[in-house]
Amino acid sequence: MHGADHQPADLLRTFIAVVELGGHSKAGALLGRSQPAISLQLGRLEDLIRAPLLTQDGRKIQPAPAGEALLSFAREMVRINDEAVAHFHRADMSGVLRIGLYTGDAVSVLQGTLTGFIQRHPEVELENHRDLSRALQRPAPSI
Repeated sequence: MHGADHQPADLLRTFIAVVELGGHSKAGALLGRSQPAISLQLGRLEDLIRAPLLTQDGRKIQPAPAGEALLSFAREMVRINDEAVAHFHRADMSGVLRIGLYTGDAVSVLQGTLTGFIQRHPEVELENHRDLSRALQRPAPSI
């Protein structure tokens, strides 16, 4: 898969987030992209797959048959991509990774990624904070 302005892993990561969070806006909030940008990425991925990936029943978004088929491949491909990138940056990482999440949905989407990151980088300490977004915007206290 080749994308003009996005790496294939980014397109797959967007697809996974939309499916797991149940919508374009929620996925956009998690990934730091606008809803139109999320829709554009999904359109590019559907062009590559040559099939619709999602269906919508009212406000509920679900994977279409091609989306179901792609989902497990996408999760594995993103995991392998992240592992490969981390392999070459392993020596550069140490310290504290502090993550602030404002929804429970974000925790479930990031859980597998964070578990893999911790296993690959035991020298990095993870701090996970869940709170209201205004509280998360304040700097964390020094330790």
